[in-house]
Amino acid sequence: MENTTVDTAQVSDDFALTQEGLAGMQSVGLTALIQLDYVPGPGKATMKAHNFGKNDIYMADPSQIFVLEGFNLRIKDDEYWTGIEALADSMEAEGFYEDKPIAVIVRPDNEGVQRIYAVEGGRRRDAAQLWQKRKGEDGKDIRVPVVIKKRTTSELDLIYGLGRGNDSVHFRPYELAVLVRRLYSSYNQSKDQIMTRLGSLIESASYFDSLLTVSGAPPYIVDLIINNKISVTEAANAMRTHGGNAVSMLKAAEANANAEGKTRITARFMPEKAFKNAVNKQAVKFYESAKQIQADPGFASLSLENQEKLTALLNLIKEEEPEAQLKAAEEGDSDKQMDIDDRLPLAS
Repeated sequence: MENTTVDTAQVSDDFALTQEGLAGMQSVGLTALIQLDYVPGPGKATMKAHNFGKNDIYMADPSQIFVLEGFNLRIKDDEYWTGIEALADSMEAEGFYEDKPIAVIVRPDNEGVQRIYAVEGGRRRDAAQLWQKRKGEDGKDIRVPVVIKKRTTSELDLIYGLGRGNDSVHFRPYELAVLVRRLYSSYNQSKDQIMTRLGSLIESASYFDSLLTVSGAPPYIVDLIINNKISVTEAANAMRTHGGNAVSMLKAAEANANAEGKTRITARFMPEKAFKNAVNKQAVKFYESAKQIQADPGFASLSLENQEKLTALLNLIKEEEPEAQLKAAEEGDSDKQMDIDDRLPLAS
């Protein structure tokens, strides 16, 4: 089912998926490189065989709704299971909303038995199974609505459906990044195709590029993104700017942020930005020190080249001194007054 190699012929060099990127996905249990080899199975016959009722919407036993290995893109961490607990609480109190069926496909399992697999509504499936487990013996009678995808549904449609079918709880940024990577690398979809079919999930062309970039992030950067310590845009900028040094640069940025009591990394905490800020803070002292060096008798002993460099720099800055600007303004006002006086008629 799963393709574990990177087809570099299909992927732009700018966005080629490296082994580091694969490791980043694996660190949170996700994969972009998957092929389902999907062929629709006998839907009605399978539903009848499992006694799931007869209708356009079938009522299925939650424990008999399976998942395709590697297909879903939810990161199943504490945040995920907290949401599932809350959804199971809602089901226990109000039942399963029949107008929100789980979308399934039919395909054989490893032993050749036709089963149903959730392709949209994975959270509802997990919550329904938790609800059923809580009920113990009484849970055996719980049934939830499922609809079988049309036989005309392609494998590519199923992948796009992952994004469009998650309106109630959108994918987290890194989950969306892996979806984009899957479409781009495994299904050879272009940027325009992906943006058109995923619609509002991707807010701009530049955000698409950032998603594709961070889909190749190593585990440390993935951890920053999923724990909301850095935005996709900032992480992508760091990866583009620093390449193989991105992790060490971001670790330094995280230390800079923590030193100020912050947990989120923004551009101002990046080492190069922190350096510029430190220089800017000391700029006036540097200027005053440079003037003292120029006024020192020993200045003449410097090489002519260094004297000229320092003098040119000081002259540039001197033009921006408050006193120089004030003098220039006063001289300008004086010139204007002279022009006015020249145009006034002489008193008779």
